[in-house]
Amino acid sequence: MRRAPAVAAASQPSRSRVNPGDEVRLTMRDGRRAQFTVHIADTATITARDGTTYEVADVVALERRQFSWAKTTFMVFGILAGFVWLPIGLAYAALADNI
Repeated sequence: MRRAPAVAAASQPSRSRVNPGDEVRLTMRDGRRAQFTVHIADTATITARDGTTYEVADVVALERRQFSWAKTTFMVFGILAGFVWLPIGLAYAALADNI
């Protein structure tokens, strides 16, 4: 999860906003923590799907889960490369011992 401001100011990019459907983790001033899917978010409150409302002024830290195409792509290609090169390396090692 990435830390994001609870409410975006006019100068902040729109991707840092908390939107309905986002999966977030909050840390409140009193130390409470909550993880939920956002149902409604405005400048003063964030409401979870279960109806629990959190005041933005009481939020100390907010983390929002984001999907990373770059990380996922590198992971998939890394795994595929391993599946291709591992058998080639094993075959080469097996032939080198027999020569």
